[in-house]
Amino acid sequence: MIEVGVASVIETMMADWLAALEAAHETARVDRNRCGYIGLSLGSRFGIPLAAELGQRLRCAVFGKFGLEQSTRLPEELATTELIEGAARRIEAPLLLHVQRGDELFPFSGALGLFDAFGSPDKVMTLRPGAHADSHAGDEETWIDFVASRLRP
Repeated sequence: MIEVGVASVIETMMADWLAALEAAHETARVDRNRCGYIGLSLGSRFGIPLAAELGQRLRCAVFGKFGLEQSTRLPEELATTELIEGAARRIEAPLLLHVQRGDELFPFSGALGLFDAFGSPDKVMTLRPGAHADSHAGDEETWIDFVASRLRP
């Protein structure tokens, strides 16, 4: 019997990403013990559990456009509050959470809840005006710089 639901999809995706990390490590081009992660929206939904699973191998992460609450514009079946909150509490690596103040999919209160849930003592939130799909000049460069500066030897 095939399991269905967001939690099982997250588990499958996490297993795939961990297998990909191992395969990349075997090429000697990727150090599986020094990982960084950038994922927004769906990339946060899948990435937060992955980051928690990586444990000490995760050196830093950028998440965003996501939260512990979702609007009614998204199907109720996508709600994974307990799973995400539990995973967030296990993440201790430095992280940056990017929040769009006018996000119509993930309310601001849920983003604040997610920020508070992260176990990292080294966490930063960037707050921008605008809707979920909005981007601002320089944001992507900020995310990349955040990760790159923490992965340098």
